Order: sequence, then C-alpha cells, then structure tokens
Amino acid sequence: MTAFWLSHPALRWSAFAVMAAGSICALILLVVRRTPASTSDAYFAGREAELGHVVMLAAMAVMVGAPTLELNAWWTVLFGLLAAFYAVRIVQHVRSAKAGSAQDSVRAWGAGYHLIASLAMVYATADHGHHAQHGALTWPFGSGPPWLTWLLVALFLADALFTA
Repeated sequence: MTAFWLSHPALRWSAFAVMAAGSICALILLVVRRTPASTSDAYFAGREAELGHVVMLAAMAVMVGAPTLELNAWWTVLFGLLAAFYAVRIVQHVRSAKAGSAQDSVRAWGAGYHLIASLAMVYATADHGHHAQHGALTWPFGSGPPWLTWLLVALFLADALFTA
C-alpha cells in the first residue's frame, strides 16, 4: 500500500523540501549556537537537540526523496547510535542536575524526548516495515500495530509544529 502523500509528486517533493530545509537550518544552528538563550530553551534549542534534528531531518528527507532505496539496516544503526548518545546525555544531565544545575534538569527532559524519538525511528526502520517491498512503497510504520503507528506519527507531527 502506498502512502497517499508519497504517491503524489507535489506533496512528496514539498515534504522533501521542508525536511531538507529544516536539516540545513538545524545544521547552521548546531554550528553557530553555543548555549540556549534561556533555561526554558534548553529543551529544544541546545546543541545536542540540534544534532538530533540534523540527523533525523536529513534522514527523513532521504527517505522521502528516494523511498525505493533499501537503507533500513543503515538507518537502524544510525538511529540506534543517536539513541545511545541521548541515553548517555540523560545520565550526564541528571548527575549535573543533582549537583544543582537547573538547566541540566531541563536538558535531561529534552534528551529523554530525543531518546524516545530516536527509538521510534529505530522501530520504524527495523524490519517492522520497509520503504520498498517488491516495488510497492509503504511508510516505515506500515507493519506495526495501528495504534503505535498513529502514536508515532502524532509524536513527529507535534514535534514539527512545536519546533516550527
């Protein structure tokens, strides 16, 4: 079954453009930004958050731009490494927060969110669903339980709206 928006070139390439532009913006912020503007910005505006945005948006742009490429094993490893990075960062932030750093307390929550998003992408790119199966496109969450599919879609849509 082909996802509706992947089968319509204008929608697919619009999604590609948005994801590619988002990845480029996140890359610029990753390079330029030294610290968040305030403690409340630490959740989504820290350099480690931007790293996740660069990786995820670039990967999703490739997935949408070239959906027939069989890169699932590569994506799974990439997102697994990103998840491991955020797991380590949670531990580091919790330790710093216990030492009295309010900003690290907020960053721990941000790293936790990005860990969940990374694990969602691991799930999506593992053998649960393929981008190309005998020429038929499926969205990565296609073979999982329907409720989990919609939960993950809602998570990424909410993140996109919140970040925008």
